[in-house]
Amino acid sequence: MSEKTKKRINRLSFWQNVITALILADSVFLFFVIEQHWKNSTVIPLVKQEVAPVFISPYIFLKLEAKSAAVFDGKQNRFLYEYNSRKQLPLASLTKIMTAITALSLVSASTTIPFDSSFIGHEEVSGINAKETFSLHDLLKLMLVRSSNDSAFAIASVVGSLTENTNDLAVGRKRFVSEMNKIAKKIGVRETYFVNSTGLDENGDIAGSYGSAQDIVKLMDFAVQNFGEIFKSTTEERIDIYSSSTVHHVVNSNKSIRNLPGLVGSKTGYTDLAGGNLAITYMFATDTPITVVVLGSSKNGRFTDIEMLASTTKAYFMAENEAILKQRLSALSDATLQ
Repeated sequence: MSEKTKKRINRLSFWQNVITALILADSVFLFFVIEQHWKNSTVIPLVKQEVAPVFISPYIFLKLEAKSAAVFDGKQNRFLYEYNSRKQLPLASLTKIMTAITALSLVSASTTIPFDSSFIGHEEVSGINAKETFSLHDLLKLMLVRSSNDSAFAIASVVGSLTENTNDLAVGRKRFVSEMNKIAKKIGVRETYFVNSTGLDENGDIAGSYGSAQDIVKLMDFAVQNFGEIFKSTTEERIDIYSSSTVHHVVNSNKSIRNLPGLVGSKTGYTDLAGGNLAITYMFATDTPITVVVLGSSKNGRFTDIEMLASTTKAYFMAENEAILKQRLSALSDATLQ
């Protein structure tokens, strides 16, 4: 971790500690007031107040590299933090979240995907050879964990061809991308559309897909809820995938896994046009799924941004809980002083 990053995280931790200390000091004072007046007071039944607790959000101290970001609380169905969250930006390999959703929506996970030589060459080294075959289930895991473009290209070609009932792989890919956009609309995304199944830039001016942080939150939420076992593989540092002839030792493209406890799904993305993207879903508590998305960061900055947002989300819940306690104590104090 660079000295600059350490300073950013230390500065954020300092302000989080200051906020927590102030809130705790207020709570102690309220307990003192209650103790002084309790004996000579008549307890009056409290009236439920539908007033949201007021507190200083620790998110205000954040300074991200990302052009857009969002933090979503799946339990209470609310955004805790948004920064340009509806801005349409290149998605890079976050596209593969939709590739997986589409493939599993069109055919069975047990579908056989034979690797044609034309599928190879969309990344530096895929490690996959022509004539290998995979189950869709296993190839999706390889695609998501390594962020394999060859795998995404193969899945779109074969699944699209099966759906279109054609032997023309190019026609199949076109059908698959069309289905990606149709299914995305059904899920409810508004600023997102797909040009290809990999997320690779089409050229120096046109990205392989575009979307917003809000939309990626929806796609991640849908993916982990409906295809959790496959997306769970993205929480592992390494996995082994078996083809018809080879064992592939797959290393995760997400370098922040160790620093993100409770992770249930993640996807990286990077191209020249997109910059660094990252989407994760993790469990803050046993029943509170949190989805965090950053778009338009740098190659390394996306990991720092995500870790800072996750850390700040923990501080947010602490501050919110303290504010709720303060509100309840205040109401109790008012009642006992009457």
